[in-house]
Amino acid sequence: MKYTYFLKTQKNVPMRLFLLYSIMVYLMISCTGNSTSNKNQEDNHPEITFQDSLYNFGTVDRGKEFTHEFVFTNTGDKNVVINEVEAGCVCTTVPYYSSKAIAPGDTGSVKIKLETAGLFGHQAKGIVVRSNAKESRKRLIIRAYVE
Repeated sequence: MKYTYFLKTQKNVPMRLFLLYSIMVYLMISCTGNSTSNKNQEDNHPEITFQDSLYNFGTVDRGKEFTHEFVFTNTGDKNVVINEVEAGCVCTTVPYYSSKAIAPGDTGSVKIKLETAGLFGHQAKGIVVRSNAKESRKRLIIRAYVE
């Protein structure tokens, strides 16, 4: 009870303002330091650029297999490494991807296979490529119309 009365008295106004300003200055300094280090960290990542992120097989026959190779270039300043390629459906597999480090300016690829057995009509399948690039997840899409 005495403590709350103590905080409400007029004598403590300068002390409360001092504490408030001290906290504000501390927060401003700590926020400014973090944004600079994050900006430097972002500049240190490689960049991966796919020639195309969507491929349309067009009209295809049911029960057959079709493949497409997505080609990418390391457009950053450091080596890019693909950690994982994940297909979103059982009918879509990844028989090959460049798993070794790709130097700046070099190219690599991700090969996708679509099995149309059991599919019918318009199909759109997603593939997620995870890497150490600035944009760590890239989504690739294949489309087909299965007859």
